Parts: sequence; C-alpha cells; structure tokens
Amino acid sequence: AVVSTQKYGGRQQLFNSMANQGGPGGMQGGGNQGGPQQQGGQQSNGGGGGGGGGNNTAEVIARVLQALPNNALNNSNTNTLASTLMIIQALSGNNSGGGGGNNSMPQMPRQMSQQMQPRQQLRPFIPRPDDIKYKVEIPDSLVGRILGRQGATITELQNTSGCEIKFSQRGEYVPGTQNRLLYICGQAASCKTAQTLILAKIEGETGDVSSSEFVFEQIQA
Repeated sequence: AVVSTQKYGGRQQLFNSMANQGGPGGMQGGGNQGGPQQQGGQQSNGGGGGGGGGNNTAEVIARVLQALPNNALNNSNTNTLASTLMIIQALSGNNSGGGGGNNSMPQMPRQMSQQMQPRQQLRPFIPRPDDIKYKVEIPDSLVGRILGRQGATITELQNTSGCEIKFSQRGEYVPGTQNRLLYICGQAASCKTAQTLILAKIEGETGDVSSSEFVFEQIQA
C-alpha cells in the first residue's frame, strides 16, 4: 500500500522509517544463507534469513497512523510514540516474515561420531633395565575387548599406562586351550595400572565376565 504524504502529514516520516526497516512485521525479503560452521565434529550451514513480511504490514501501519491525532508524534510525546509502536507490532505480528531456515545436517549417533574420531597415535615404548614383564591367558573370544576396533583400545591402554602391551600371534594358543597370551612390560607402577585397565576391559560395561579368573604371572628375566 502507498501512503500519501499529504494525507498523513507529519506522520509520514515515522511510516517511511518503519517501512524501510521492514517494520515489526518484517517487510524486507529473506537474507542470504548463513556460512558453514564447524562444531563438535559436525558441519552445518547457518539457516537462511527470515522470509519477507506479509503484504498487509504497510496497511496496518497506515491505519494506525491515520487514527492518531496530528500532534501525537511530536518529539516531546515519547509515551504516545512508544504506545504507537507497540500497537503496530501487535497488529502486524500475524503478518511477520517466516523464521530463518535451518540447514544444519542431522546429528549422527554418538557411537558413530566416536568411531569417526581420529585414532590415537601409539606412543613409543622405551624399555628400561628394571622393567618388569607379565603374562596372562586371554580366551580368544575376549581378545577383541582388549584390542578394540582396529587396535584402538590396546593403543589407548598402552598410552595410558605407559607399558608395552601385546598379544601372541593370531592362532598361537596356549597348548590345549583357545587362549592367547597377553604380555605387558614396563615399570612396576605402570604394570599395575595396565593390569587394572585390562581387567576392566575384560569385564566389559555389563560385567558379564568375572575378572577374578585372570591372573597375571610375572616372567622372570
């Protein structure tokens, strides 16, 4: 709607200001799409700007201004001006533009996100003359709990404890069993930490396996 300066007199200035700014109903068109953002391992694009306001926003402003007294918008009459803006906002609320779009990608399951995280790099083990060595039998069915996906768990165990931890070769079992030998080597305190971590991995999150059956035997030099 076009509002005549002659018809509405000094109130045209307020109308032009609100119309140019989009008014409470948002008369301008939607903004550009937001740029990419990287957070928590997830890439997303910012939502697009809000849609343009309804076509009746200008008419709402015009009707409110027309109903005001000629001196209502004097600079000294701030209370009337504030009330006028609130009325316009309330009347044009239903004509406001649509909210910005949300173009972010759906969040992936936490487990999948963790699997996609970079693997830890194995810290080099530097042997010392006073290192202690231990061995323990691990059933082949439980080896995966200690190795982890692509060796991620055993790498974590080594980095955390500071010990060297390794299994006997695949298919190389303790005679008469389906058990593989797990070897740990390091300082006494580090070996104690490694044993605790290994037993926790054997028990698993559900505790379906008792770790009391596994005994670490010291290997004499």
